[in-house]
Amino acid sequence: MSSNEIWNIKTACHTVQGVVDLPVSKSVMNRLQIIRFIAGFDPVEPQPDFPDDVNELAEVLAELKIGKPVIFTGNGGTTYRFSLAAAALKNEAVTLVAGEQMTQRPIGDLVEPLRNIGAEIVYLGTPGFPPVSVKKRFSGGITKVNTTQTGQFAGALALAAPGCKQKCTFQFSSHITSRPYLDMTLSMMKSCGAQFTFENNVLTVFSKNYTDAPQELLEKDMSAASYFYEIAALSSEAEIRLKNAAESGLQGDINAARIFEFFGVHTVQSNGDTILLKKAGEKIRSKHLKLNLQDNPDLAQTVACTAAAVGVCCTLTGLHTLRIKETDRISALQSELTKLGCRVKAGSDCIQIHPPTQLKTGITVNSFNDHRMVMAFAPLVLKTKEIGIHSHQCISKSFPRFKIQFEQLINSFH
Repeated sequence: MSSNEIWNIKTACHTVQGVVDLPVSKSVMNRLQIIRFIAGFDPVEPQPDFPDDVNELAEVLAELKIGKPVIFTGNGGTTYRFSLAAAALKNEAVTLVAGEQMTQRPIGDLVEPLRNIGAEIVYLGTPGFPPVSVKKRFSGGITKVNTTQTGQFAGALALAAPGCKQKCTFQFSSHITSRPYLDMTLSMMKSCGAQFTFENNVLTVFSKNYTDAPQELLEKDMSAASYFYEIAALSSEAEIRLKNAAESGLQGDINAARIFEFFGVHTVQSNGDTILLKKAGEKIRSKHLKLNLQDNPDLAQTVACTAAAVGVCCTLTGLHTLRIKETDRISALQSELTKLGCRVKAGSDCIQIHPPTQLKTGITVNSFNDHRMVMAFAPLVLKTKEIGIHSHQCISKSFPRFKIQFEQLINSFH
């Protein structure tokens, strides 16, 4: 099957009802994998229903454990960044080779702090970008960490630090982008036995390795849940059950519940292990929506597409990290929403969308090989009745069974 094959979606559905089984959160799972690796526990076995990012990291860590000298990491940003910090704890030299997409994503703000605390890391191509070779492990100390572009470097450093022979002190920037992800990391580290202090953006991690890595920390993916919030919002009536999901947890994208109240979607916790999304024809609260998504950038495409489909003028800010994701997500949104009839203005860290009276039908959009573009644009079929999406197979990065579950849901009343 070609990676550029078009997914042609059609439906006459207005009312949606069904049950969805979300994938495991790759953010939580990958942090747990790093903790297990540093603690010396057995690596996680890859599974067909795991997100690609989870399986790729599992394979990389298994190869790191046996001392393979050259390791291919794929295109996952989390995989490369977390693997690099973990590799910098090894005594053996290792080269981390990335996929083509990942070679365009900067890692300098992770490499420099690692060098400052003793690691020897050599760029093998363009300075500041993969691939790299790690020649010497880090030994501890104090370093500054730039967290204005992404908080993921801070998370990678924090996760690795308990395996260091001396304490590490990280002085973060005054602003920590995507702060909920760092909070998630620290919460998991604490649950697994790490010791640290965090005050005034200074994190000191002591030389005490992890003692546990409980599977109970794993959660369903709330970023993935956002696409079903979108489906509910675009339906005239909806009742969608998200199995084994909870309104509270480690993930910042639980904020989808609050955001989608604006679109008339209500969230109810049912029996403590299921989230129920309900909509019963409520009117949109306003024709204008302004949101700062600096803490939840992965919700930007979902919110933008929802607003465009229901006729809400939308201004989203705090999006500078979207420029360096799987694709430039701001430009991708501007390009594809324009195809559908929207007027879109984009800045370096913001996007403003003026929707048409009715989205154009029968349009084929480009996913730019970005899983979140596919999953955010697919629900628009509930308004357009027909839409095509290029290169939809990339959904396996975070939600391998999305296409199956989505089609079952939108055909639930046929």
